[in-house]
Amino acid sequence: MTRTLKGRQFGIILKERGPNDPHVCIQIIGEDDEHWFDIGNSFSSFWLQDLIDQLEAAKILIGAQCKKDPSGFGYIFPEKK
Repeated sequence: MTRTLKGRQFGIILKERGPNDPHVCIQIIGEDDEHWFDIGNSFSSFWLQDLIDQLEAAKILIGAQCKKDPSGFGYIFPEKK
């Protein structure tokens, strides 16, 4: 059994670990030119909160230590002195 969630650039596939193991595993996917690809290996849903925590920490760090790219596409590191 699988379930798929897709955003504009990233998505998640929830899938069984194996044919005889119904534990939910998570596969991160990414989109490029309307084609979806696996990003890395799948992992146990046990680690979902850790992934969320690290993404939230990255968001906070970027907001505090980086500046918005003038092009409007993301952030850039501050200039080195």
